[in-house]
Amino acid sequence: MTKVKSFLPLLFLCTLFIVGVPEKASAIEYCENLSNAEIRVDILGQTFWGSGSVWVDQGTEIDFTVYTYAEPSSINYIYYPNSSESYGGPDRNGRSYRTDPIGGSGFIKVDIAQNCDATNSPPLDPVELVININVNYPYPYQYEYQYEYQYQYQYEYQYQYQYQYEYQYQYQYEYQYQYQYQYEYQYQYQYEYPYPYPTPYATPYAYPYPYPTPYATPYATPYATPYAYPTPPVPFNYSLSNPGNVSVAKGSGTVFTQTPITKTLIAGSTQAVTLTVSGLPSGVAVHSISNSNSSPTSVSNITFRVQNSAPVGNYLITVTGSPLNKTTSFTLSITGSPMTVTCSASPSTVLVGQTVTFTAGVTGGTPPFTYAWSGTGIPTSPAPSTNPYSRAFSTIGQKSVQVTVRDADSTQAACNPVSVVQVNFNPEFEEY
Repeated sequence: MTKVKSFLPLLFLCTLFIVGVPEKASAIEYCENLSNAEIRVDILGQTFWGSGSVWVDQGTEIDFTVYTYAEPSSINYIYYPNSSESYGGPDRNGRSYRTDPIGGSGFIKVDIAQNCDATNSPPLDPVELVININVNYPYPYQYEYQYEYQYQYQYEYQYQYQYQYEYQYQYQYEYQYQYQYQYEYQYQYQYEYPYPYPTPYATPYAYPYPYPTPYATPYATPYATPYAYPTPPVPFNYSLSNPGNVSVAKGSGTVFTQTPITKTLIAGSTQAVTLTVSGLPSGVAVHSISNSNSSPTSVSNITFRVQNSAPVGNYLITVTGSPLNKTTSFTLSITGSPMTVTCSASPSTVLVGQTVTFTAGVTGGTPPFTYAWSGTGIPTSPAPSTNPYSRAFSTIGQKSVQVTVRDADSTQAACNPVSVVQVNFNPEFEEY
């Protein structure tokens, strides 16, 4: 009997050594402990630490490399002509990309969304770098006249009239004659501005092109009218997009989660677009919207505040842009708060017939909790559901007891290891 007693503590210590103590998960670094995030872009032999612009010839493929410096849980979004990419974490070694052949003006944009420790502080606003791509177009227009200076001119005023003035209109003149001639002047430009010649021709050359009527006497006064047919303005249009569904686990208090919404200019002159959010369940609210009134193309980050009381489930969230009521939607998935359970017995050694009290401890989860005790000599139908739970054993030996806890979100966990009680013989009882 003495050898058995001395072996039990040793067995208990070995069990502890084998099972070990669970390692605490490393937390994401707090935002307030971080230095400012930075973005660097190497492109066309230039290095940009902030927004800027480059010029390329039409049809050029652009190679560029992106370096990001941010906190460990950051998400990087790369947008460039005809493609985009996102990846997690900073990349100080750089990632290289190549665009499709450039057909018109565009941009390369890098955004960093910083999440930080969602249970302790709201995420920081994103960091953004935009490089506008300007295009050198070939000059498609040759002048019919052989001027001394045989240059194709880069016009100071970039107005391109979309009509060839092959005047097929019938004009009603004051002399009541209808001129049905097509004016064979097939110029596309009404030159009203001086067009500077490059060195050595420093003197700007300006030449008005009047369109005289082919009629002479009795209509001695030539009829010349500039027919300006302005191109109607293109209506403003844009789109909204998001990177996909969002998942968040509830905590013991308030937690935060974030998603970027991209406003992309499709046509027309840009203007401010305001975002609103609908479809949020109870216990969830919009904490902030960065760049809420920004003009496309731009990115607005929406930060959600999730309370412990928020119901578990999947919710369709819709973001609407005003004007034009453009929308984009994604699913917000809310899961229960992680839960751990411990159980203990007091006293851990008793005699037959003496009462032992078992107590469950719960960390995390969403109250209220329900309990179900099980183990050696514990009733099963129904299982005891009080906490703490007390009972006496009528036989000697080791008794193992465990409790399973379920919270309001149906999250379930059991204590591990189980509680073990040693029940010894009680000399006050007679054996028959």
